[in-house]
Amino acid sequence: MKRFLKLISTTIILLVLLIAFLYYGLPKLRRQQVVVVPLDSRPVNTQYLEILGNMANADVLLPPDDYLDLYTKPAQTAKIMGWMLENSQVNKFVISANELFNGGLIASREGRSYLNQAKQEQNFKTFLLENKKKEIAVLYVLPRHLPSQFTRLWEFTKDLTSWAELQDKLAYVREAEARDEKEIFNKTKLQEEIAVLEEVIPPDILEEYENLYLYAEERVNYLLNLAEEGLIDELVIGLDDTAPYGLNIKLYRQLEESIGGENPSQNVRLLHGADDLTMLMLAKMLGDKESNPGFDITYLTNQDAERIFPYEGIPLQEMITERIDYLQGSFAGEGAIQLVIHSQPADKKSAQEVAGKIRAMREEDNIIALADIAYTNRGDKDLLAYLGKEKIYDYVDSYAGWNTAGNSIGTVLAHSVLLEDLQQRWGEKKKCWYHHKMFQHLRILDDYIYQAKLRAYFNKWAQAVQLNPYNFGDRWQEANKKIEELLQEENSQLEVLDHKMVFPWPRSFEIKVEFKDYEEGERNPSPKTS
Repeated sequence: MKRFLKLISTTIILLVLLIAFLYYGLPKLRRQQVVVVPLDSRPVNTQYLEILGNMANADVLLPPDDYLDLYTKPAQTAKIMGWMLENSQVNKFVISANELFNGGLIASREGRSYLNQAKQEQNFKTFLLENKKKEIAVLYVLPRHLPSQFTRLWEFTKDLTSWAELQDKLAYVREAEARDEKEIFNKTKLQEEIAVLEEVIPPDILEEYENLYLYAEERVNYLLNLAEEGLIDELVIGLDDTAPYGLNIKLYRQLEESIGGENPSQNVRLLHGADDLTMLMLAKMLGDKESNPGFDITYLTNQDAERIFPYEGIPLQEMITERIDYLQGSFAGEGAIQLVIHSQPADKKSAQEVAGKIRAMREEDNIIALADIAYTNRGDKDLLAYLGKEKIYDYVDSYAGWNTAGNSIGTVLAHSVLLEDLQQRWGEKKKCWYHHKMFQHLRILDDYIYQAKLRAYFNKWAQAVQLNPYNFGDRWQEANKKIEELLQEENSQLEVLDHKMVFPWPRSFEIKVEFKDYEEGERNPSPKTS
């Protein structure tokens, strides 16, 4: 009898363990798939996602290249919708409304891209109704403060943005009056300055600029209705390049009040930023749902926590907190992820101090993420030269120093969250770790080698040969050849994965790093693991 009872109890224990494995362990081993409609076709919104997806043992499925936008050429939105339908067997979706409806981030900065979209909106709602059991996250990025440089509005940039800032300040005054509060600004002076600008700016130009934000508000309301109906699991509304005052930040604040009021929306999130948001969304979707990552933030220059960095519109600390809250992270004080903020340009002495501070944080079980925001759109070459471009990952686990402060911080957060999950994962992880290393190398090649060093040389050469760095035109291949020549000089002193650089768009603003050791047939070259 005792042996029988022992057998029964052993069997029950084994069944419990098997059920626990099937529930908790199997999803960690199974390779996932995620359909992504990117914000646009640039590497940050395509290649980066594929590499991070591979880190998380997932295939990121992207529309065919010829469906996507290409610089000023909008995406083929109807074909992208059809492609989504063809892949509706997949259970996870991250969808950019800017690409799906407007044809890309750049296209969504023009009012005409919002017109005559009733059929598109109905088709999308039908898709959502037919896929209610899928996990679907949608991103929409509000138009930026500056008008599009590809429209006739660009000539009036200074006057239009000044007018928008004055209108927003005037709205503040009127709200203060309604509450019988003291005025923040001088109402009469604001009205006088607005009147002067409205004499300078042609009425049709002003109307076109203002209408863009009205169209954006309509798009937001459409998406909010879908989220309220439960057809979207998560709606993220991003705020592209902004200033403390303007029409886009005004709309954003209105949304904050309505979404975060007495009955806050549970499936709608507002985030300052654009280019890093799909990485954050992917990291949240693919990360361990059972864990809440712990963060410990170190500001190497403490007073910069309250500083508003270019294009952000809010203090640095608020912007970081916003992203960590989105990732459902906690501020543990001794978090597994040590987020280090380098915000002031380094010289030889300060670089040594920075290195010493980072070294002191290193423990066996923590992840050190370095957000290099000392400069806009490039890493701090003096800091990286001191740390050593091939030795920086002896100090830190993830690094980013590109574009805005928010982009850099969002990039290291997404990378670090997936890295922490990778450290806890069971089973075969060789390919995942390889892609982690690939993303590390990509950051050095892009943020330091290209943005901090080669871009200035390239633009100087372009000026000498009368090549427009903002639009190569039919000299795109000539530009690719030149950047490859410049890279060869750097490669002799750099030990990273075999690669080359090309311009993904006919301009010098960004680079694409193509790793040469890759699996045949993959869009983004990925390392062979055999």
